Amino acid sequence: MKRLIFRANAGPAIGSGHVMRCLSLAAAFQELGCECVFLCSGSELEGRIKAAGCRFCKISGAGDVLDPELPALVPLLQELHPDLLIVDSYQVTSSYLSALQRFCPVAYLDDLAAFAYPCEFLINYNLYALDWPQRYTDLYSGQTPKLILGPSYAPLRAEFRGLSPRAIRPAMQDVLVSTGGADPEGIAVRLLEALPAYKQWQHTRFHFMVGALHPDLPRLQALAAAQLNVQLHINVQKVSDLMVSCDAAIAAAGSTLYELCACGTPTVTYTLADNQLPGAAAFAAHGLMCNAGDCRRNEAFIPHLLDELSNLSPAPQRTAMSANMRQVVDGEGAARVASLLLESAC
Repeated sequence: MKRLIFRANAGPAIGSGHVMRCLSLAAAFQELGCECVFLCSGSELEGRIKAAGCRFCKISGAGDVLDPELPALVPLLQELHPDLLIVDSYQVTSSYLSALQRFCPVAYLDDLAAFAYPCEFLINYNLYALDWPQRYTDLYSGQTPKLILGPSYAPLRAEFRGLSPRAIRPAMQDVLVSTGGADPEGIAVRLLEALPAYKQWQHTRFHFMVGALHPDLPRLQALAAAQLNVQLHINVQKVSDLMVSCDAAIAAAGSTLYELCACGTPTVTYTLADNQLPGAAAFAAHGLMCNAGDCRRNEAFIPHLLDELSNLSPAPQRTAMSANMRQVVDGEGAARVASLLLESAC
């Protein structure tokens, strides 16, 4: 049995996205008969990882800086003898990845093309990565890793495979709101506080999807309880059902956008970090989503966000957008990545 190790973290500051997309990959590897081990510096998602049939190991270190953990990590790798190590963290350094390469092939999940990552496989499933092959080649003075680029490799969970075509309702009755695991700009709270003043939305049901790690959860619960057209969904187990049931969505520009594409849910996206800017711009440029812009230090952001949502009211607009989204992401990305890596590395 092949053994794969995933190195990813989750927590209130960074959210759960890194671990969750690795869990999607792990499920695809498990379908191919592999054992999957997660190394994390925190225990926030230990239960979720173990429930997925993966082994969990807590690694001691600085948490937000990876190099100091190497003295603890190296003996663990010597014990586990992995066939492949998949790293998903913005805190990687060249020295860190080079140290891992001494034990097995390394695959790195990237969004930034920040430097020449020492690895055998470089995965960037973002839409804008289709325009980046030369950018990656230019980063490397020597041999370029095997590049796995574009949304056909988006590592979504099995629930997003083979979804039925969406039926577009004439009116926009239900709107999903996903602000990410950490929501550092407090968009969920700001939107909930603002909604009562917008009478045109009082007959629209807003479904706020938040994780158990959301830092403002008590405040969100109080605000949602006071509004008849708001429902709070905490730690949703089957996200696709909620996405499919809604006529449109508001979502921060992270991995959730690819899940919404697989569901064909017309979406208004926005950015809250510099690394999200290329993604939101690419989705808008391809006509796949509306882009409400950057929410940081923007007092007029919520009104603008709701204006963009109004643009999705016409059914023909939502019909066209939904069809385009489904063409870009089909939900088979995790299986493609797993098969490719096993064939090439193991």
